[in-house]
Amino acid sequence: MAGVLAKEPRRKDIWLKISCSVHSYIASDEKGCLETIALSYHHLPLHLKDCFLYLGGFLEDSQIYSPLLICLWMAEGFIQEDGSRSLEEIAKGYLMDLVDRNLLIVEKWYISGDVELCKVHDLVRQLCVEKGKEERFFLKIDWPPSNHHCEIVTTHKQRRVFTNQEIDIMTLSHPPTPSIRSFLCYHRKTTLTDNISKFCSSFALLRVLSLQKCILIDFPPGLALLVHLRFLEIWLSLFPPSICNLWNLQTLVVRTSSSSMVLPSNISNLVNLRHLASNTNLYLPSIGKPMKLEVITNVVLGNGVDNFQKCFPGIKDLTSILYSDEENDFEVLCYLQVLMLVGSGYSRRRSVEPELLRGEQNLGKNHIIIRFPETLKVLTLVRCGLPWSNMTIIQSLPNLEFLVIKDNGFEGTLWETGEGQFQQLKALRLEELNIKKWEVSSTNFPHLERLEVSNCIDLEEIPLELGDISTLEFIVVLNCGASLLESLQKIRDEQDDAGNYELKIKVDGRNIPSCVPNHDH
Repeated sequence: MAGVLAKEPRRKDIWLKISCSVHSYIASDEKGCLETIALSYHHLPLHLKDCFLYLGGFLEDSQIYSPLLICLWMAEGFIQEDGSRSLEEIAKGYLMDLVDRNLLIVEKWYISGDVELCKVHDLVRQLCVEKGKEERFFLKIDWPPSNHHCEIVTTHKQRRVFTNQEIDIMTLSHPPTPSIRSFLCYHRKTTLTDNISKFCSSFALLRVLSLQKCILIDFPPGLALLVHLRFLEIWLSLFPPSICNLWNLQTLVVRTSSSSMVLPSNISNLVNLRHLASNTNLYLPSIGKPMKLEVITNVVLGNGVDNFQKCFPGIKDLTSILYSDEENDFEVLCYLQVLMLVGSGYSRRRSVEPELLRGEQNLGKNHIIIRFPETLKVLTLVRCGLPWSNMTIIQSLPNLEFLVIKDNGFEGTLWETGEGQFQQLKALRLEELNIKKWEVSSTNFPHLERLEVSNCIDLEEIPLELGDISTLEFIVVLNCGASLLESLQKIRDEQDDAGNYELKIKVDGRNIPSCVPNHDH
């Protein structure tokens, strides 16, 4: 109810109308709960209803990767342009609106405050499924389809099919159902490769195809005929050139068991591609013309950033694997806002993918100089092994708001933060570093709101000066040493003495409470 009322005008007549719609007493049984959730659905604005119902297509209790969900929403045409923001930003607003209405549960946040992982409560998902079927929004196949394929055949207005069952494509696609625009399969086995021609002719107008768990040895050539695809998620061993015939693609997600994959030289044919993601290292070919790509993950910059910039001049969000000994000047990426750099140096973690440790290169020991564009807002450094002296390049970035240093992103036992640095930083996360001492001045981090420190066993203390930052709201510490915990208690005591009871300090999931004075007489 709170989620419903929070989005309605504070007018008595509206609230009374909502009140009359609710049972005077909501029973604890499932039906009563579903009716309450249905009330939230009915009060959703139109632009959110499709986004909400779409959640019913995901597996029960599954974690949903929000960037992927947003790409699906965009491919489906759910996001309404407003002329001033990108579709991604608008979609993030939709997502947060569902969170604020308690219709989505956040499992994990990015340090930037965006949702990384979310899930749907079982009852909320049940409502999505029921309403989705009732409104013919999608068909959810949770049973062997051979007994119910007639439902697909006779549902001429059906546009989406979700399934977690082993699918017989011949059964599913006979007779042809051209109305279907989206097909998402969460089962490992299909007969897709055996009947690809039938599949393509039956679902010729597909806009969304997700086969995320269906491992295909080779890319079925017939899939290249699905030229209306906006979203493709597929598991392959090689990246075939024929994928590049799908010129309408906006999002391409390629999963593989291979340690690396080479992009085809004709990838520039994907003129509408904005998002390219993979779970392996992607090597760039020589690309004939620039692309409009905005987001790419796990790309290997073996030939320096200049060549990359020529291929993808408008890149905004980049995850890069660094193996090169060359200087990497990211300043040329003048639209870049989010950057994750993954080096191939020593990892403090025991379970690191072997392919990411190839050569055991350490960018710091190899004297690699990395420069960043002033547009950068979010920076994550992993296994780069940079010396803390190189932090001077980062701490003066004028727009940097979120910084993550993890798994030996920087190496060395002493970090001395210079005067007046990190003027715009809002959140800082230090994770799995060998740092022992951290020295700051009172002019550092004037806008810091959140500090997270985890698995920094050797770090002796959190600087007391950080507690005096007026904007600081949270200090979160996990699995650190005893002396560091003592410093947190000192910060707590000092801030209590100064009357700052708003600062929240959490250690290993437990709060260090404020000693708020009792003024009762």
